[in-house]
Amino acid sequence: MKFSRIIGKIDEKLVHQAEEKLSQVFLELGTRYTNGHVGTGMGGDPLIFSLMYPVDHICTLNMPTAATDGKRFYWNPKFVLKQSRKGLRIICGHEAWHAIYMHPSRRGSRLPKLWNIAVDYIVNGTVMDDFKARKMNAAEEFQKHLGKYMTLSQYAELLKDPFAKVSGFEDLDPVAASAPPEVELPAPNEDRELTEKEIKELERREKNPKFFFADPDLEEEMKRPEKIYDFLYSLLPKCPKCGSVGIYKKPNKKDKGKGKGKNKGDGDQQKGKGQDKDNGQGDQPQNDKGNQSGGQGHDHGDGQGQCNCGDPNGQGQSCDGNGDGPCDHCGDGIDIFGLGGTVDDHMDTEESEEKLAKRISDAMEATRKMAGHVPAALEDELGKLTAPKIKWTDVIRSRILRARAGNDRNDWTRFRSRPMFTGLMVPKRKSYTVNFGVLLDTSGSMSKDDMAYGISQLQALDDRGECTITCGDAEIYWADSVKIRKCNAEQLTKVKPKGRGGTMYASYFDDYQKYIGECDFLVIITDGYLLDTDIANMKNPGIDVYWVITSPTAFHAPFGRVFDLHN
Repeated sequence: MKFSRIIGKIDEKLVHQAEEKLSQVFLELGTRYTNGHVGTGMGGDPLIFSLMYPVDHICTLNMPTAATDGKRFYWNPKFVLKQSRKGLRIICGHEAWHAIYMHPSRRGSRLPKLWNIAVDYIVNGTVMDDFKARKMNAAEEFQKHLGKYMTLSQYAELLKDPFAKVSGFEDLDPVAASAPPEVELPAPNEDRELTEKEIKELERREKNPKFFFADPDLEEEMKRPEKIYDFLYSLLPKCPKCGSVGIYKKPNKKDKGKGKGKNKGDGDQQKGKGQDKDNGQGDQPQNDKGNQSGGQGHDHGDGQGQCNCGDPNGQGQSCDGNGDGPCDHCGDGIDIFGLGGTVDDHMDTEESEEKLAKRISDAMEATRKMAGHVPAALEDELGKLTAPKIKWTDVIRSRILRARAGNDRNDWTRFRSRPMFTGLMVPKRKSYTVNFGVLLDTSGSMSKDDMAYGISQLQALDDRGECTITCGDAEIYWADSVKIRKCNAEQLTKVKPKGRGGTMYASYFDDYQKYIGECDFLVIITDGYLLDTDIANMKNPGIDVYWVITSPTAFHAPFGRVFDLHN
């Protein structure tokens, strides 16, 4: 195997040695699954070989380990040479399974660091399943040839209280381990020489991480990264002031050992809704720049649940919502995402789902021909990932057309003229204008961008339908409802958000007929941060309800269908 490209100045001898070691691993992977006579004696893996070997492999020092964008594989030669043969096989499997499960393209708008952890549990779990299929001790082999790992339940305990001791990780110092880097490294595919500071940072990261994220006994319901992400996200603290996620206050002498989850104003970690005792939502008045959705920080952040204001590295600090400096509520806290280490650097995908699905399908076919092993769940997973995607607007448009066509209701006062020529009396369908209600969440957790984005989506609906848009926070502002006869940009500008307080929407479903009349269906535009007590009090109105979620949150509706605009 030869690297197709070398980024930066790297010693030729080092490059050649890395090529030789990778070639030995690929040679073993390319044999039959049961062939235990070469290399490590584990046997081959034609599926991994078929997916990895034919594509571009790039040598670079821009990251401490390895990486993939779903299309290419990047290798740090020093990292390659440090690994045992089995360790390198684990890494090859890790990289391949990222591509197979299309993890780079499935992230959407989720927090990148937390998503990286969630997908590592999946791919490392799949690697461990391979060890089990070969009658080997998965936990022992992983720890011996790659390093110490933390199970999902252990990591959940760490997220609940990073200052409490987790069994097996008593030496973990969260304050020291989460120290922000002095400088960020360039992207793995960025072709330039590293600066002196970047080289020092690379050397620091090349040291073995405290632990990896892996679990040999993942529960069946946790076999998808989206499930793990939602579970872990629900445990994170959300700053009620600036919206930062995953920042824990350092304990002082008075509350040392109590953990972040018990400090006043931190919200409900377990439910992940940023709730606050004052109004149940953690909603605070904000200016135009703020974004208190809880899932993304505010709109000038780095997309990782933290803001860069007052901290050029975007680590360990957040801002006060207006960009003037660290937040006085969580600004001196620790960044939980700085603990542990991923096996590789995670990159955004550069491969379309269609092309990647074809590559995977071809690799599976080649594997069968070589008597290889294809995990039973892979075909089902691939089917889910490549299934046609239906947008929420498509669903509602279909509902509008059914209503306009009469929805199977016949008008016996009018008959179709053509059948009458032959003596048949065929009734025409009843047709009428479609009416629907829209509740716009104007609570403090909804940024103006979220509200504008949610309302703008209505333009994709049928322009002959009539809707009534009502704002709501801790109360429903029926008197300020706006009737829209055509969902176009000009009409939608009539909507003026009112409120910015807490969130109480149960009464909307009880009273909408009284204030806006009969509706064919209802649309709720919200970030999903609703009180559990409010959801429990909501009564099904008996018509279709569509929840349009503007933030990446684990929202479960009491009825109706949920559509995530970011996923």
